[in-house]
Amino acid sequence: LLIILACGLILTSCEDKKETKVSFLGPAETEAALIGSWIHEVVANYNYAGLSFLDDGTYYYVNMTSPTEAPHTTREGTYTIDGQTLTLGYDDASCDGDGVYEVSITEDTENMTLKKTSDDCDVRAGELPGDWQLIEE
Repeated sequence: LLIILACGLILTSCEDKKETKVSFLGPAETEAALIGSWIHEVVANYNYAGLSFLDDGTYYYVNMTSPTEAPHTTREGTYTIDGQTLTLGYDDASCDGDGVYEVSITEDTENMTLKKTSDDCDVRAGELPGDWQLIEE
């Protein structure tokens, strides 16, 4: 299964330099909101990643030069989520151990942040942490 990725950038602005507070989902809501396809800019204007989480515990990861080009790397693996703790298991390309990440999803379910807790897989640990945008539920 390939992820159909749409090109889109999140534009943020500050009015009069006021800080906007972002609200995040609680643990139970985070589990349900994870399902879908997400995009992440790994290296500005150069390298993008896509993640799709299915409700059967399978995830797909793609890496591409641009959100509109075909992926040059595709991986499939398994995941579990317990509250806001996401565990990514073995994938079929480069990672043979688990990676554990803290996941936060905004209340509007449009944005997700992954923070590495522990992951010995250099490829996954180097590309997954950061901010993600939901592109398809």
